[in-house]
Formats: sequence, structure tokens, C-alpha cells
Amino acid sequence: MLDERVYCEIIYDRIHLHDAAVKIAVRMKGVDKIVLVSDSMMAAGLSDGDYELGGQKVIVKNSTARLETGSLAGSTLNLRDAVYNMIYYLDIPINDAIRMASLSPAKAIGINGHKGSIEIGKDADMILIDKDINVLGTMVMGEWKFCSN
Repeated sequence: MLDERVYCEIIYDRIHLHDAAVKIAVRMKGVDKIVLVSDSMMAAGLSDGDYELGGQKVIVKNSTARLETGSLAGSTLNLRDAVYNMIYYLDIPINDAIRMASLSPAKAIGINGHKGSIEIGKDADMILIDKDINVLGTMVMGEWKFCSN
């Protein structure tokens, strides 16, 4: 956490990490060094039930994925929910929460010259969301690929 060169990847499903730990990480690293990740397995977006991960049985109950031993087995989180959690559980401003899921990861892997933000010369990849962070549309390379209306 003290090394300024290091990014901090956070699975913010409110299961892997306590809210206070996430708040501390954001305060210590700053928005530019926090990368929201999902660690999703095949049950992401699906109902509770039995699934598989690497040949092991995974039981999803209350959206929590666990092996039969009780150990966490990835998550069922998507990035929309990670952003939502940042905004509505930690009071992170929407622009900062979205940055942790877009520009910060692009910088971490060195593609921020053409991905991660809306600027002249970049790829024009973006999402359209409502006030509850529901995705209404998706644009890829300047073309709408999904639109709910």
C-alpha cells in the first residue's frame, strides 16, 4: 500500500473485503491507483445454485460463491455492481468510482493512450447509465452495440 508504483486491485462485492478496508485502501492509494475487478466465475449474473470452477463444485448462496470446504471461490460480482457499491456504500463520487473501473485499469496495463476515458483520439468505448448505475447502452469503437431503448 505504501509503494506508489503499485496499483491495488479490489473485488468490491462486500464479501471479499470489509467496507472499512476498502475505504482505507482508497484513502491510502487514491482513486488513480485503485482498480476495481470482478474475479467473477461462471455464476456471475445467475441465480443461487451449484456451479463448477476448475473442476471443483461451487455452491452459490446469497450471491456468495464457495467451495464445499467453505472457502471463497471467486465471486459473482460484475463491475457495474462494484461501481454501485463504491458509490452507495462508501459515498465515493460517481466520477471517481467509474474511473476505478475504467481509466485506472487502463493505466495499470498501459493502454490508457486509447482506452479508459472519453477524449479526442481515443477508441470511443463507453457506457450509458442511469442514476442507479444500470447500463442502458454500450458503445464500442464509436458504434452502439447495445441500447435498451
